[in-house]
Amino acid sequence: MKYSVFSMVCVSLSNNSNRLAVRHYRPGPQMGRPQMDRPQMGGPQMKLQIFSQTGYTRSNQVQHLTSGRCYNIPSTGSAIYDDGTPGSGYITFCAGSNCQGGCYTASRSTQLYPNNIPGIDLGAYANSVMWSL
Repeated sequence: MKYSVFSMVCVSLSNNSNRLAVRHYRPGPQMGRPQMDRPQMGGPQMKLQIFSQTGYTRSNQVQHLTSGRCYNIPSTGSAIYDDGTPGSGYITFCAGSNCQGGCYTASRSTQLYPNNIPGIDLGAYANSVMWSL
């Protein structure tokens, strides 16, 4: 029988609904390589447009996220979720790969298109992302 360990540290940042928590993850069995421009089958998905610079500039790529799975992404400075429409769950950006290092989590119902990921308490460009329902 195979076991995986998943640990998480959650620290509240403020009462602002856009600044929910900083989380530190250890990789679990759902880790996977991103499938750019290709939706995965099964379960709900969220469309994520990522840009290499802040202000939605440079290297626009599309990723389709499945809930509960960590994706390594190219260094990302800004993003748009589901074409800017409100959604459910939470989005977590992490400075390190495999959803490790400093992370920032925001509600999908209030944060739709962060234009300065390093400036939203992450302090660095995002290198991995996770969407949770």
